Amino acid sequence: MEKWSMVIEGQETKQGEQEKFSEISGKVFLLLNEANDRSEQLIILEKTLQEKLTTLKKPPDMSDPRLNHLIHLQAKMQEQIIHFQELSLQQHNYPVADSVAVKLPKLELPSYNGDKIKFKEFWDAFEATVHRNHKLSNIEKFNYSRSKLTETARLAISGRSLSNENYDVAISILKDRFVDVQSVINKHYVELINTQSATNDTSSLRKLHDDIERHMCSLEALHQDVDQDVFISMITSKLPKETLLQLEIQKGSQEKWTVQKLRDLMKSYITVKESSELQTSSVVRHEERYTTAEALVISTIRSQQYDETDQREFQ
Repeated sequence: MEKWSMVIEGQETKQGEQEKFSEISGKVFLLLNEANDRSEQLIILEKTLQEKLTTLKKPPDMSDPRLNHLIHLQAKMQEQIIHFQELSLQQHNYPVADSVAVKLPKLELPSYNGDKIKFKEFWDAFEATVHRNHKLSNIEKFNYSRSKLTETARLAISGRSLSNENYDVAISILKDRFVDVQSVINKHYVELINTQSATNDTSSLRKLHDDIERHMCSLEALHQDVDQDVFISMITSKLPKETLLQLEIQKGSQEKWTVQKLRDLMKSYITVKESSELQTSSVVRHEERYTTAEALVISTIRSQQYDETDQREFQ
């Protein structure tokens, strides 16, 4: 009996599982049918959209303002897409297009008048921004270089017409005419010797320092030895006695002058002097404002006293 009851229970369990499976299968089939219906609806919708797109692609009736508006919007959207694509390419350092017009550098270069001392400064800037710019044609480079030349430098290439071939010729003329290293060195020495001596005025000392540094740095760039003792005599001869005394005190009696030490102490002394004068000027202005305010208060008090006196006499 127990075996029969277990068999019956097993059969009932299998029947329950089959009923559940049948129920779940029915739901699955219902979902599949709904999915097929939706799929058919989407297919119909897709065909409808394709038909409308085909209709829109046909030559529109220009008398319909709505179609004109749609065409205008489509053109605007295409422009925006192209614009965003270009921006994306630029952000990834890719060239936008070879047909894009090349613009001249926006950096304002110094002009050149034919001074041999200033040619290196002009050429270094021009070479970096224009001469080595492969996006510019030779005629563009030539035109830009002529716009930056004045006086003697412009006259040197004035006989050359504006063309691609003449650009290299013009550059060769400028270098042959103004790149004379020994002449540049000699001119720096001459101008350094002829530099005007300074007074005790801070602005005069600053101008002397800047002029000396300009020539010394240029000579260093031209591989000249600027640590020679002759430069010490040259610089100290331009300084007033009071300034030279202060520099001697800062150096110390046991130390020996070197060109670099003299340049450093001179720079430090002038900087401190400028700072001190600036602070003194600020204090003076403050005292002047205080004195003016005090005088105004005193004047106001006296005026009030006079008014009170007049009122008592009137009464």
